[in-house]
Amino acid sequence: MRRKTSAWLSRSGLVRRAVVLVATAAVTVALTTAGVAVAAVGDHGGGKSEPCNFNSEQCMRIGGTDSWFNGTTINLNYSHKWFCGDHSLSQASTGCEIGAATTVEPSSGKVVSPIYVMTPIGFKPPNLQCPRLGNCIDHPHRVDASRVFGPSAKNALLPPHSHIIVDREGALSSWWPVIVIGVTNQRAWNQIAAGKSYATVQQVRGDHPGWVTPNVPSNIYLFFQAVPGGDNDANAF
Repeated sequence: MRRKTSAWLSRSGLVRRAVVLVATAAVTVALTTAGVAVAAVGDHGGGKSEPCNFNSEQCMRIGGTDSWFNGTTINLNYSHKWFCGDHSLSQASTGCEIGAATTVEPSSGKVVSPIYVMTPIGFKPPNLQCPRLGNCIDHPHRVDASRVFGPSAKNALLPPHSHIIVDREGALSSWWPVIVIGVTNQRAWNQIAAGKSYATVQQVRGDHPGWVTPNVPSNIYLFFQAVPGGDNDANAF
């Protein structure tokens, strides 16, 4: 039976609080000729990447990234294009958006616990798990971020980011709903990267609310397997 993703999402005032925190952190949004990119989160290149980490044709939508999980780094293996539910409100070319949850789930396959997309705001840390702007294996390359950043961000390139999961879900390939979390300074990022867990995110957010945004829901689902064991590139495609 599918889990109801709404149980994982924050309630009223979520997006408004995220906007206030982002504004307080003086986030800049840069317009590009092809759309909008949240410039503060970084640009192309940098970081350790798994085999077929990016959407090259030869990968045929099969590839891998890392993720943090309960204090360790593990491998995620992707094997299916992303899914975005309820395109009616999204203005992105992909139909994907952040800042609003969806009740529309993928029509087949199990929906499991969230994947938290940890997004640096205003700086670029080294060794991001998805280091390229708008390009990570089986992630949408553009999203509508206008609910968070305003109308100019209606077709933003997916920002560079890292991941956190809270359950291996039996190492089964499944659909994982995306929840976005912004990190506003390097000190907070260093603490989260050292802790490698959602518990660390909650601790940093509790100690310094301005350092980590509230959980921001999305209509995005990623399809992957959390590979047993630790970070071993031999496990990746």
